[in-house]
Amino acid sequence: MPRPRIREQRRAEILAAFESCAARHGLANTTLVRVAEESGHPRSLVRYFLGNRGDMVASLIENILKRGEAQFDAFRSARSSIASGDLIDLLMDEILANAISNKIIVQLWDLASRDDEVKARVASLYGRVQNELVSQLADEGIGDGKSEREDAAYAAMSLAIGSSVLKSLGLAPRDPARIRNYARSLLPSRG
Repeated sequence: MPRPRIREQRRAEILAAFESCAARHGLANTTLVRVAEESGHPRSLVRYFLGNRGDMVASLIENILKRGEAQFDAFRSARSSIASGDLIDLLMDEILANAISNKIIVQLWDLASRDDEVKARVASLYGRVQNELVSQLADEGIGDGKSEREDAAYAAMSLAIGSSVLKSLGLAPRDPARIRNYARSLLPSRG
């Protein structure tokens, strides 16, 4: 069994290869052989470090979650105070700006329609983003209650997600700042 540091390095390399293959070929066409070729490791090691296909998808979702959480953490630590509009910027300019992650997430939506476990994980991903925005609105005293904050967060998040998906199709907005301002305008005023 490899040492823990080497084990994590190999796992990260193989997971990055899986993500790259999934973005390039689609989840349905990403095989252990392709991941092995992309990672430069034998197929047996790919299976050893990431397991079967279901394990690989679960690891991929977890990796996307960790990346988003790291972005939230870096965002919070870089500021002495945060406004809900800043979270809209983070969502649109960083978290949902990763073209590779967006390609994979769109594929995960399709997979989620057939797999309840994947559906729960993807819902958790978006639920975390929505909860972060709702918490920020509450911290700022914005909105007349939890349901208004949840609806506002949902609307702003939907616009941000829709914008990122449309961009991946080549339908970029003429003025991204205007789209960001529309998303901000969906947030309620102070309660």
